[in-house]
Amino acid sequence: MESQFTLAGVTSEITKFHHIVVALQPKELEVVGDIMLNPPADEPYDALRKRLCSQYADSEDQRLRDLISGMQLGDRKLSRLLLEMRSKAENKISEELMKSLFL
Repeated sequence: MESQFTLAGVTSEITKFHHIVVALQPKELEVVGDIMLNPPADEPYDALRKRLCSQYADSEDQRLRDLISGMQLGDRKLSRLLLEMRSKAENKISEELMKSLFL
């Protein structure tokens, strides 16, 4: 969404907020109904975005399960397995957690 706002030259928080609100599905509206009905005066788009992201983002535990599911060393070198893990993690898992998984 950020890229679409940038390309369209939309910089106003309230304009971004309204663009998102009209695009939401009923299930999503339930999640942000309070923000939608009473948007914060300061950074309404940011509040809406944070609520939606926190509601729908996977927990670190789920990302960890997704990362290690189906991964096996097999006949690969350890370095190749680590590269695959990092690629699959896409910076969504801390480097410390990645090291503990790998070691």
